[in-house]
Amino acid sequence: MKKYVFCQFDTRFLYRGEVGSIADDFYSRHWQAKEQDGYYKPDAFWEIPTWITEVDGVLAKHGYKSELKVISGFEYFYLGEYTPTTFLFSVLDINKEYVKQVIKANTSCDFIVGGYIDNPHDFFRDCPNVTWRKSVEDFCNTIGVDIPYSYEVSYRLFAGVKCIPRLTMSTGCNHNCKFCCVEKCVKHLKADDVRKQLDAMTVLDYQLIYLNDKTFGQAQNFKDLAVIWDVVRHCNPDFSGFIIQTTAQKCSSPAFCEFISGCGVLIVEMGIETFNNDLLAEYRKPHNEKMILKSMQNLQAVHINVIANVLIGLVGETKKSYSRTLTFLELYRPQLYSLNIFNLAIYAGTDLAAGLGAADDTDEMKSEKSYHTPDDLEAINYFTEGVFDIGNFILGEKNYA
Repeated sequence: MKKYVFCQFDTRFLYRGEVGSIADDFYSRHWQAKEQDGYYKPDAFWEIPTWITEVDGVLAKHGYKSELKVISGFEYFYLGEYTPTTFLFSVLDINKEYVKQVIKANTSCDFIVGGYIDNPHDFFRDCPNVTWRKSVEDFCNTIGVDIPYSYEVSYRLFAGVKCIPRLTMSTGCNHNCKFCCVEKCVKHLKADDVRKQLDAMTVLDYQLIYLNDKTFGQAQNFKDLAVIWDVVRHCNPDFSGFIIQTTAQKCSSPAFCEFISGCGVLIVEMGIETFNNDLLAEYRKPHNEKMILKSMQNLQAVHINVIANVLIGLVGETKKSYSRTLTFLELYRPQLYSLNIFNLAIYAGTDLAAGLGAADDTDEMKSEKSYHTPDDLEAINYFTEGVFDIGNFILGEKNYA
């Protein structure tokens, strides 16, 4: 029987140009400082790739063999030792050129690829040994009629790995933030499919679970978290609790904060982005400054810490507006578990992209964009230094409340 090999690039290879940067130093410190809380990160990637677990779940159900190959350097691009085999890649903007190099170096091998790039058929036009598939269900159609599609999950290739697994209860988001490319429709997973994820996680070494819902609390099944909390504690006595991502709009409700506290939520990751009402309105964030402050108070009352997401490079930011965000973060620093500091990326299909972004502006590793003026860049440098200073201070002073 043919074997399937999942190929995943080592993030240390993909992002090797960023080593030693202020961001790289901060996130290296973050994982070291939080490891005692169960904040585990596998060496080769930031998190276990869900595309592998879902495709391999189908393969495992039907008795197919599989293997994981982590590509950590150019010397590992040749795959000739695997036969007979089909190789699978998830293609993103950051790895697409490398994926093509691997394919061209192995013209006698078959590749099935999917992912998130524009015009994939054009990109792989000169690669006759590639089959592009847009979904796991589409992948099953490639294998043959003996594999009917069903939602499955398998972590067999990651057994024993220390990590923070992701649990998905819903997909999509009802909000319409100007820079976001998430589907604007919330769909909840069936209870049986959520349970499949939980059962598959039993082979992993984890203390925390990250709720993968883009905005937790929107889907009609969000109250099932109370049952899930009991199920996971029964399966894993080392389990500490959940990290969720949601909005200040949700957390401005005391009842919502009390509910999640009773379900084992330890940390809320919240998309603050900027502490400026004009900019929040411009980018259609679902909250304002008043809601942010109320949410911080409500979460503090139930002893839940916050990871604040902040953005560098929003159009319209000035040194003055950045200063207001820094003042907010400094004021609530004792309540912050950490910061997620992102550079604004202009994603195709978003309202922000229309007439603004250049091709290079999709790079989330770069704070400088084509549309930034010298004054913008001066303000960005000011904010970057200040926000990473606060982030490093948080890492040095505390963990859970």
